Amino acid sequence: MEKGHVWAEWSEDSAKWRNDMTGGYILGFEVTLKTYGDLIGKPEERFVILGKADIHLTDESWIPDKGDYTLAEHIHMDYNEETNWNEYTLYEYLEDAITCSKYGETDGVSGTVAVLHKIEILPEFRGKDLFSLFLKSIIHSCRRFKTDYVVLMPHPFGGNVRSQEEKELGILKLRRFYSQFGFHDIPLEKGVPYMALPMKPNHILHAVTAT
Repeated sequence: MEKGHVWAEWSEDSAKWRNDMTGGYILGFEVTLKTYGDLIGKPEERFVILGKADIHLTDESWIPDKGDYTLAEHIHMDYNEETNWNEYTLYEYLEDAITCSKYGETDGVSGTVAVLHKIEILPEFRGKDLFSLFLKSIIHSCRRFKTDYVVLMPHPFGGNVRSQEEKELGILKLRRFYSQFGFHDIPLEKGVPYMALPMKPNHILHAVTAT
């Protein structure tokens, strides 16, 4: 499969509608990695999805009336379904990412932040170096959006982890992998290992070293 025949498509998800209704400070996107069907032996399909990602863009300056609330508090109040205790929504993940990255603090991130909730290559297409290609494409697009930071939580897929030791080893491997793309560990909150990628040369992130 030639990399020139693989591309990523961005489309706004339902968060766009919510964004319009609540004043405008969160943009949600679904990103798909695609190729032509006939290139991978599926001529009956014009396009084939190779991978998927979910991303939210947010910025404190996009909130019309901040009041005394932080960005994380705004997300919590406006988006989380507190009555549904059995479901961990993307917006709860977004709130955690903003909180754990110390958004707005001197040793944290600031400005426009892209939170990468999920990025995966579908099982039948793994082992072809498509994950790196997909991640590079997402980072490139975020740079075009003039994003200040990309934030993610390195975490292995649940179905592949059988013990706490395997989970910790998987997280360590992912931290090292993402560090190759410029992501840094950020000061931990709640014991959750988040990483951030500064997108502009003058941005300094107070990072801790992966061990």
